[in-house]
This record gives sequence, C-alpha cells and structure tokens, in this order.
Amino acid sequence: FSQGNLEETGKASDITVSGQGFIALMSQNGIVYTRCVSLEIDQEGYLADPVKGRLMGQNQPVMLNDNDYSIDSNGNIISDGMVTDTIRLVDFDNKLALAKLDNGTYVNLIGDENIINDPEARIIQGSLEASNTDMTEEMTALMDVFRKYETTQRSIQMMDQVYGLAVNEIGKV
Repeated sequence: FSQGNLEETGKASDITVSGQGFIALMSQNGIVYTRCVSLEIDQEGYLADPVKGRLMGQNQPVMLNDNDYSIDSNGNIISDGMVTDTIRLVDFDNKLALAKLDNGTYVNLIGDENIINDPEARIIQGSLEASNTDMTEEMTALMDVFRKYETTQRSIQMMDQVYGLAVNEIGKV
C-alpha cells in the first residue's frame, strides 16, 4: 500500500489521496475504499464515480445541486461558497484486513475497529494516483521465477530418465 505517482489530469472531478488514507464510497457491495476517483453527479444528484460508487461524506453519500464545486486538501466539498460536506477519509490499522475488489476498491473485513484517522492524509483535486508498481523490478522478478522453473523442469526430466533406465535395467536382471 505504498503511494503511487500522482498524475495531474487538470480535471476538477478527479481526486486522489496524498499520504496513507483511503476515500470511502458507497457501492453495491456496501462501503468500499479507494485511493482515487473520477467524480460526476449521478441521476439522483449524488457525487459519484460511475464505476466505483457514491462518494461518502461524514455520515452519508454526498449530494450536490450542480457541477460547480471544489474540494480542498482537507476533503471539504465547497459549493456556492459554503462547505456542504467533508469527504470521509480514513486509514486502517491493519491493511492486511482489506480485501481487493474490482476497479481499485477495497473492503474492510474486520469492521470499524480497524478504521483509524490519519491526520497527514490530504485530498488532491485534479490528479489521479498511478500504479505504484516498478516495472523493472517486476520484470526482473518474473525472469528469476522463469529461470527457477526451467531449472526445476530440467531436474525432473533428468530424474525421469534415471528412473527409466533403472526400470529397464532391473527388468533385464
């Protein structure tokens, strides 16, 4: 769960977390958590990521009247010059208790006692988090596994030949 590179999109509807936190969403699977979302207002007036779910405020999904809003670094949603809600931004004491779902979302398996507040986490509007995977490192690891597989395969073939010889020679005795 390390921070990926932040890619600036320039879209006010794109938000991501800087730090260790997660953004809470209401999805078909209940409350899920993610690191970044691309928001729009759905048919019912809720601020939502069409793929991941509705953005959660402190107590309920965030509802807005229009697309003219901004989000500050503390997660305050400002519409018509007033704070209408604050994004539910959380972190987890035990990140191993998060189960990965589709589309970069996670579900907390052990309940609210795992949720902690991270005062260092900040919302960045106009950016999305890119993958935190180092492709060079992953390719090197893949080649290492492939070499070990080839070595094991050759060892099995040699043992098969030895056993074949043993069976044939024993049969002659």
